[in-house]
Amino acid sequence: MPKSPKPKAKTKKKVAEKKIGLFFGAGAEIAYGLPSGGKFAIEIFRSKPDDAKARFRELLANLNSRTSYASEFLPQNFESKRISVFGKPDYKSLIKSSIEYRRNQIKKFLDDFDSNVKWAFDDYSVKESDFAEQFETTTGKQFGSVIYDLDVQLNDSLKGNSDLFKSEYFSAFLEVLKSKPEHVLLRKCLTAFIQLLVGCLGQQLASDLNDQVFTKAPDDIPIFDDVAGFFQIEISQAGLSALEIILDESPRAIDTTSTLEDLAAELARATLEKLFELCLDYQALIDSHFRYLYEPKAHWGKFTKISVFLNVVRDYIVNSISDPTAIVKTGDGFYHDILKFSSSGLGVSRVGTVNYNRLVSDIATPALLNEVEYLHGSVSDYYDPFLNSIVTLANPDEYTNYEHVIVPFLFTQSGIKPLTSVTMSRRYVQLFDDFKGSDVVAIVGFGFQRDDGHVNGMFRQLIEDEGKTVVICDYTRGGFDNDARRKFYRKKLRLGSDPSNMIILPVDNDRKCATNGKPWFEEIRARI
Repeated sequence: MPKSPKPKAKTKKKVAEKKIGLFFGAGAEIAYGLPSGGKFAIEIFRSKPDDAKARFRELLANLNSRTSYASEFLPQNFESKRISVFGKPDYKSLIKSSIEYRRNQIKKFLDDFDSNVKWAFDDYSVKESDFAEQFETTTGKQFGSVIYDLDVQLNDSLKGNSDLFKSEYFSAFLEVLKSKPEHVLLRKCLTAFIQLLVGCLGQQLASDLNDQVFTKAPDDIPIFDDVAGFFQIEISQAGLSALEIILDESPRAIDTTSTLEDLAAELARATLEKLFELCLDYQALIDSHFRYLYEPKAHWGKFTKISVFLNVVRDYIVNSISDPTAIVKTGDGFYHDILKFSSSGLGVSRVGTVNYNRLVSDIATPALLNEVEYLHGSVSDYYDPFLNSIVTLANPDEYTNYEHVIVPFLFTQSGIKPLTSVTMSRRYVQLFDDFKGSDVVAIVGFGFQRDDGHVNGMFRQLIEDEGKTVVICDYTRGGFDNDARRKFYRKKLRLGSDPSNMIILPVDNDRKCATNGKPWFEEIRARI
């Protein structure tokens, strides 16, 4: 008998691949041992400028002084003129700007002091219960039983209440200081917190008075508008002492054998550092010196300050990755996850980042359709202020032999980032267009800070005007409140409504969805 034909094997229906656009901030690199954005800022100011200064001096020495460029752009004897760097007088502007523009953030941090100290415990082997036990053993009082709220009252003129003295930890620190007033670090840190609090409230008072000296005055008599701006608060010196603690005092090892005063001092120092990571506003320092890149003849000192500083930034970024080859081969993080996308039915349309190192390119290139767009510059980007152009150097040794003075293009926290050249403008436009053509855009490790309004505006337009599905991967340490986090990001992005095409995805330390344990990218694929 003839054999009956075999039934045709059923072919598995292939799921259509979805195109995803990816955007990475500093938080995406923490798994690789790199600092967050705020930590990054602190470490830059801790770095010594000696190597960067020497490299810049070598660049100047190798320039041809007989060119029209040197004659037109640089001062006489530029190769031997003194090179200046940022110092404590420049840092005063950091403090003034931080308290003036971020006073609400600083006060909120101080009002929520207990929660922020608890975050500081994450960096040490000491637990909250260890501190509480040591406090009770040493003072004979139960932790939390001593509160200084009624013993400390601010002047009514400051027009602001503070929960700082209601804090269990701040009160405990004060109690420790009362018994150990000779402990220098603890005293300096607690003084710094109080100075920052008074500075913020005083700045608010001065601002209110300057904005409205008269609560009522005739509109048709203009002289009343001329009486303004009389009130100023001298806060830079107080804030500078706090910054000096962060820059000069290194972290100290603490464990369960440490004395109570040493525990309190190091936890206070670590909490103060976290405050500066969150609130240090150095945009004013960068923006106020950027213009001097174009005027070295008239402002040589300021020109060299910003030039050396940008070299310091680049050095720190490069040196923060001790073994990039090992990270690329054996690392495990968000960038390595991109290599797994295809098995989940995802294809990467475009990657954008505000990070400066080349890790994402080095790791994920095999899975990318296009080159990565570095919106804030990268360690391979340099800026030529004479030609207003971006120069890409594959070999950093080319820097000191370049024909013009160039600086690393790493304009941290600067509102002028997208406006420097056609090259940078194109990066933004190309990234936006590719995101528009994607099925979904995922944002990882980006904080939507006010200084990044140029980036925030791009995502706001994708959500509101283009109707694009945007997924924000939100690091979740404990419980996840979707409504609260949506409200948080709506405020950050200044969205007019609660858009259904904005998805908040809680992600844990293992880069998995905190609600079901799926890898973050698989959960995104499932939702679209």
